[in-house]
Amino acid sequence: MVTGELRSQIDAVWNAFWAGGIANPLEVIEQITYLLFIRGLDEAHTREENKANRLTRPMERRIFPKGKDGIGKDGGIAYEEMRWSRLQNRDPATMFKIVSEHVFPFLRGMADDNTAHATHMKGARFTIPTPALLAKVVDLLAKIPMEDRDTKGDLYEYMLAKIATGYAGFDALYEPDRKPGPITQAGCWAQARRKFFELADVAAKARSKRTAALSPMAMAAVQKIDAIFVAERAINGRSAEARLAARREDIAPLVNDLIDWMTKERAKLSRHNEFAKGMDYMLKRIDVFTRLLGDGRICLSSNAAERELRGIALGRKSWPFAGSDRGGERAAVMLTLIHTAKLNDADPQAWLADVLARIADHAALRLDELLPWNWRKPMPSCAEAA
Repeated sequence: MVTGELRSQIDAVWNAFWAGGIANPLEVIEQITYLLFIRGLDEAHTREENKANRLTRPMERRIFPKGKDGIGKDGGIAYEEMRWSRLQNRDPATMFKIVSEHVFPFLRGMADDNTAHATHMKGARFTIPTPALLAKVVDLLAKIPMEDRDTKGDLYEYMLAKIATGYAGFDALYEPDRKPGPITQAGCWAQARRKFFELADVAAKARSKRTAALSPMAMAAVQKIDAIFVAERAINGRSAEARLAARREDIAPLVNDLIDWMTKERAKLSRHNEFAKGMDYMLKRIDVFTRLLGDGRICLSSNAAERELRGIALGRKSWPFAGSDRGGERAAVMLTLIHTAKLNDADPQAWLADVLARIADHAALRLDELLPWNWRKPMPSCAEAA
């Protein structure tokens, strides 16, 4: 679970990258991953050192070899100087030089050819532009406790959620000339409400060790958005046409009132105000958030889709490696079949077992009968019933 403290720590790292000139979320995640990997190497080396000291014998496995790396003058620098614990204590300029000129070449060459590590690290690139930004990010990452195995998964889960939140890299999906066709973008109101909810969350602020003033404006925004959710809840399960008619009559006035209110209040706030950031997220994408008022098929939030994906996230430790690209593709196919069956009220295990048992003798012209939305559970034979 992503705690408030971890979220704040990640946000601080993320904001440092943005302020330092790196705005591409994928690049931010890439650089964070490399730096955390360097930290992990140092921690693994330290464990090996402690083990050797306890057993009073030489280290069985050295992450950082003895000697120098041979890059530059005087045979380069000692591998020991590349360790995270050493880098932390360097001045920004020296740290930047070591990481860019020595650590990244070491990462690219530390694994044998034809290994998974070599495949992923051969293109490792260091793109942090300044020593000051590197020093700040290293300091912030050092404060994130990584001892708990769950923390790493939570960290990436939260960072990946940031990519889906207004990331410009997805814009090509909505281009009119996209093949085979454009995708209609619709905003998730639950995501839009989240920032306001955090600012208005009395219970969370009471638990926090730091004092923080409650935002009356945030509470007002939550109340206005909640009224939209209540109205939408009343029409869940109806046809798209019925939902559209109800939205135009009951929900459109609530949405218009919210937009007018946010527009007036936003003019009074600085662009650095936390509440203003939540407003900007909606106001800059108002067409996306109001698209549901013209299409009854669009949901108010993506919560249902995210719940379907939660099982995959919860089980991530059971399948940390697919083994190969083909293994990943096969896993995607199986998950697609399973969830398609669920969405059509078919027991995935019963459906797959029946299809596999019948498909060899089933007429090719009637294969559509085995699709989840057409499939009917076979009745037991008289012998089986007896």
